[in-house]
Amino acid sequence: MGIEVALDRIENKNIREGTKSIINKYLTTIKEAPASVSGKHHQDETMEDHLVETFAFVEMHIREFNILSNEADLLKSAALLHDIGGCMIVYKGGATKSHPQEKFSSWKYYEATGWSKNNAKTGIHPILSAEIIGLNPFQGSDIISMLCMTHMSYWYKECPKPGFLNKELKRLAEILAMSDYLASQKSIKIIKGI
Repeated sequence: MGIEVALDRIENKNIREGTKSIINKYLTTIKEAPASVSGKHHQDETMEDHLVETFAFVEMHIREFNILSNEADLLKSAALLHDIGGCMIVYKGGATKSHPQEKFSSWKYYEATGWSKNNAKTGIHPILSAEIIGLNPFQGSDIISMLCMTHMSYWYKECPKPGFLNKELKRLAEILAMSDYLASQKSIKIIKGI
């Protein structure tokens, strides 16, 4: 399954089209960039590989936990957009020239944190993802933005925590984080030949 097929599995037209609009802005980067731009645990896979793998785990959890249709579409969109902030890191690093040139205030976070370069990549990309989504509003994008912003909080104390979310949104954030983690672990096992 590629990212285009995953997009077609989002039932709500407004959420699907909003997600697709953001994906299309960064499509070349998503298809070419290494997923490791948003975390050292993604070796030998493209950003697209990781997003689609996360999406597949989200779909599995949607079925397992009987997530309602509208919430399911929010989760599916978040699975495809959770690492979109990594595109800005690649672009800022000059790895690809086909990326749209935009300015994001979140780079101030990078300068102010004092994190190492690698920790900045893993810690800043959720904030950048949320900001990209916020600059491209569509139905449900506020919730999707919050889910994406917190998806690394279970591993990196510097990332925003889902504590500000209500109980149901916190559950969705946990499903996204768990799906991202499982997709990353699958990648690690393939690398190690386990």
